[in-house]
Amino acid sequence: MNKMQKNLGLVVMSLALCMSLAPLAFAGIDVSGAPATISVTGEGKATVSADKALISVTIESVEATARAARLKNNQIYAEVKSAMQTMGIDAKDVNIDYNSGFPNYEFGENNLRKLTNYTSTYTVSIKVKDISKIDALTDRLTEFDTVNFQSVSYILDDNEIATDQAREKAVANAAKKAEKLAKLYHVNLGGVMSVYESSYVSTPYSGMMGGTGSTNSVEVTTSLTVNYEIKR
Repeated sequence: MNKMQKNLGLVVMSLALCMSLAPLAFAGIDVSGAPATISVTGEGKATVSADKALISVTIESVEATARAARLKNNQIYAEVKSAMQTMGIDAKDVNIDYNSGFPNYEFGENNLRKLTNYTSTYTVSIKVKDISKIDALTDRLTEFDTVNFQSVSYILDDNEIATDQAREKAVANAAKKAEKLAKLYHVNLGGVMSVYESSYVSTPYSGMMGGTGSTNSVEVTTSLTVNYEIKR
């Protein structure tokens, strides 16, 4: 057999091999040996009562100079902190989260700008460990002329129990979906191959004074992506 005949024979054998494997690929059979899976998402929610609250207020002062405005705000902040302490709030739970300052101008003839004064603004958060005190605390804060009430938001210091409850519901939800899919496709489910989880907390708030009504609940949501093996 000459060289050309040998090469031709190899080509024919290669084509025959490709043709024998082609039906497997088009039929969707995984020739790599990797396990087939069903992927589903599951979601669970748990609603619990908040155990803490955050009151947000702003302190604003307008003075002739930037320094004078800032010093005035510092004085008011110290007074607010002292007032909160007399009502059972720890000093470490009254904090300045953000501060800003800017000059104010007026425009005269020929649209010329003239500096008039400065404004200093502090955003202050007050952590309340006893939610029943919110109304009394907000009433006390309104006694300060330069303090503006912003909101009350409800929080959980420890959301582990609520997250566990939401996770259990998410697992059950994912399993139910996987079983339905397996039944529709006439396959049997195997074990769990992988799980990806994410959780977030929804904290309701009130833009009104107080807010100790039915809105002081916190919702924890857990989402799962679960891959189940398909038994062959």
